[in-house]
Amino acid sequence: MTQASIAVSQTPPLPGLSLVQTTNAALQTVATDFSGDTDPAAFAGPFMKWADTANGLLKRRNAAGTAWITEGTLFQQSVDTFPDDSIPSTDQGPINVSGQGLMEWDGTDYNKYISVQPAHGQCRLVYTSGTQCTLMPFKGNHLVVGGRTYRIDNSGIVLPNTGLAASTLYYLYAYIDAGAVKVEASTTGYVKGPGGVEVRNGDSSRTLVGKVVTTSGSMFTDTDAARGVASWFNPRQISANALVQGSSFTSTSDALVAGATITFLPWQGDSFACSFDGYGTSNTGVSGTVLTLYLNGNSSGRIAAYTVPGANYSCGFSQSLNFKANAESMVTMQIYGRVAPSGVQSTVNNMSLNALEMA
Repeated sequence: MTQASIAVSQTPPLPGLSLVQTTNAALQTVATDFSGDTDPAAFAGPFMKWADTANGLLKRRNAAGTAWITEGTLFQQSVDTFPDDSIPSTDQGPINVSGQGLMEWDGTDYNKYISVQPAHGQCRLVYTSGTQCTLMPFKGNHLVVGGRTYRIDNSGIVLPNTGLAASTLYYLYAYIDAGAVKVEASTTGYVKGPGGVEVRNGDSSRTLVGKVVTTSGSMFTDTDAARGVASWFNPRQISANALVQGSSFTSTSDALVAGATITFLPWQGDSFACSFDGYGTSNTGVSGTVLTLYLNGNSSGRIAAYTVPGANYSCGFSQSLNFKANAESMVTMQIYGRVAPSGVQSTVNNMSLNALEMA
């Protein structure tokens, strides 16, 4: 520690030994800068440095020599390393944990050690079968649960449909059981939790990883016409479609065209391009047909209307709509049709329904 004046006294008498000692102390201070827990302001000149060991800061005197300016921190102290199954349950200061890196005590949100710079969301929820969904590692294998970073096995984490109700929206959450990551289904929604991680509302120990809507038989589904599984992390672009061939109708008011239904499961705020196109025919003379795009049982107001002059004619049609999901629930897209005049049978052919998530 150096805390000596950099000026040699000019007031006599100054014996030779005293002069040498004073000069050496001043030179040492100039060469090594000030250090220690006591403010050396009385000795310092403009632009001189002080290693303030009391506060762990490196300071420099201002140009006027009247105040200290903080330039940065001193070298950090080493931290103790613990295995991941022996993380302290009380505050020991910053620590290093094998496999997780630096951790700090958080007595506000978790009352335990949490990762300082965690890798997060390196996974994807995928449909495996009608009875299973799997949380798979993706571009890494780390996931933050309860403020700590955990690894997902290469084989993934399976969620069975055991005990799930029919036709129900479930949010899927990762949680820790005896040190292992598991996934559970819950009808409780999510909120943004500590550290910006989406967690189950009311329980920050559960991290959101996806959601599903079960079928009428309590199964999982992921087909071209029914997308019932959505991953929170690294989701694939949602695309649902169906092809309708030779579907006929005679109603003069809106009625569902057989086979003209697709469903998909967006996250609230996702945007989609919905469209349909094809061609229609009639079994009689001049007739008119109106096809309307419905979303969740309600008319969107988007119609495709066409008229055929006789039984041997056909006419093409198309319509589209940009749609933004305003809820977390399943979206149902359908085409309804009506004819005029009464007694006419209209048939749609090669009608394609599409819903594509917009980037």
